[in-house]
Amino acid sequence: MSTVIPATDWFFVHKQLESSPIVHHVAAWRSFDGANLAGLVPVAQGNGVQPLLVPALSDVNGIYLHRDQLTEQESWLPRTMH
Repeated sequence: MSTVIPATDWFFVHKQLESSPIVHHVAAWRSFDGANLAGLVPVAQGNGVQPLLVPALSDVNGIYLHRDQLTEQESWLPRTMH
């Protein structure tokens, strides 16, 4: 059984070697049997189609950060990327 709850001001951030980090807004948390937690990020499917919520990339070396933990550069990225 899993439970989904809203995530407020949380982001999944992963660094790239020679460019800006990639910052994904975490829309919700998903709990699996009360033990494991995963951030769900919205993924667009195309114009006019409701985005899907999918788990943040598990094969990417990233970290969940609260808005207050983002660097100045990271805090601007979710606003400028569409």
